[in-house]
Amino acid sequence: MTVCCTVLDSSRFSYFQSKITLELDRPIRADKGEENPAFNGTPYRSTVLMRPTIHTLVQLVELPWTVVSLDDVEIAVCERVQPGVTRSFDVVFLNKNLKDFTAVNSIKIEELSKVQKWLTYVFLGTLQ
Repeated sequence: MTVCCTVLDSSRFSYFQSKITLELDRPIRADKGEENPAFNGTPYRSTVLMRPTIHTLVQLVELPWTVVSLDDVEIAVCERVQPGVTRSFDVVFLNKNLKDFTAVNSIKIEELSKVQKWLTYVFLGTLQ
């Protein structure tokens, strides 16, 4: 089970994590979203702040919430990437069952490098 929390400082996050672990009576893997790799995207109808972590991509700003568990993702594809031609691109996460997917649309082209670095890190384990 992965729990994602994006708004707590480090001490409150640790406290939150320990409380959840005690309540569930089993270990959990907790991710804390970072400010730096956050980017705006449109997973449904409106543009919201997407927060990538090591195990998830989340937005908890507007309903319906978006939580993409990267453990369930087979491949992530950046679409419509044409710097200088288009102002935005999309990222599609295809699940391991090769049927379900989650798309985050209309990410500003200026965020491409940030998104690529995050995807490289979570899928290959290296920062370039």
